[in-house]
Amino acid sequence: QKPDLLVAHDIEMLFAATKVAKEWSIPLIYDSHEHWPYLIKENSRTEALIADVLERRLVRDVDHVVTVSGSIAARFTKLGVPTTILYNARPLSDIEPISQGRTDARDLMKFGRNDFVMGFIGNLDLLTHHDEPIRMILKAMQKMPPKVRLLIVGGPLERAQDIHAMVEDTGIDPRRVFVQGPWPYRALGPFYSALDLGLMGLSNIPSHNVSVSNKLFDYMARGIPVFAPQSAVDTSDIIFSEFCGWVY
Repeated sequence: QKPDLLVAHDIEMLFAATKVAKEWSIPLIYDSHEHWPYLIKENSRTEALIADVLERRLVRDVDHVVTVSGSIAARFTKLGVPTTILYNARPLSDIEPISQGRTDARDLMKFGRNDFVMGFIGNLDLLTHHDEPIRMILKAMQKMPPKVRLLIVGGPLERAQDIHAMVEDTGIDPRRVFVQGPWPYRALGPFYSALDLGLMGLSNIPSHNVSVSNKLFDYMARGIPVFAPQSAVDTSDIIFSEFCGWVY
C-alpha cells in the first residue's frame, strides 16, 4: 500500500502525513480548505493558537498546498510554500439550468411578477448565527416598500422554523416572506428563478470572511446579482472583478 502521492485533508492529519511522507520519500499535498486557526478559534482561543503554531511548522515539510481563497493562500506563500487556489465552485454538470419561468416560479411562492425578490439559498446556520444576520435582514425589510419580498431556502429544518418565528415577532406581513426548509440541490431551480438578488452569508465570522462560498458561484452560474459584506475580502474581490453584484 505504498502510494506515489500523499494528500493531507484537514489539519488533524498533517502531523501524521508529514511523518509518513518523509519515511516513504513521497510528495505530500496539504488540502487546506479552511483557515483552521480561525475556525478553531470560534470554540477555543488556546486550541487556535496551538493550531496556528502547528500548521506553520508542519507546512514547511509539505511539497504543495491546495486551498480555496487568496487570503488563505497568502498565509502559506509567505512561508515559501508553493500554493494553488481552487475555488469551491461546483462542476457545471451539477448546475441544473433554470427551466421554470420566472412568473411560474413566483406563483409557487405567492410572489407577484413585479415584486423585488431577494433571497438566501443554502446553510441557514450562516443566516441565524447568534440571530444577527436574519434579524438585520428583517429589520431592513421593515423599512422597505411592500413589493420587496424575501425568499429563504435551506436547512437544517429547525433553523427554518426559527426564521418563521422571527418573522412573526417582527410583525412583517407573512406574505412578504417565503421560507422553505431543506431541499434537494438539483431541485432548487424554481427558487433561483424567482430571485432578483442573492444574499451571501452576512455574519461576521473570521473563518467565513477568508473563504469563498459555493453560494457565490451558484448565484453567478444562474446570472443572479450578489449582495455580500465587504468583510468577506475574497468574495468582494471576485464581485468587483466580475461586476456580478454589490458589496456593502
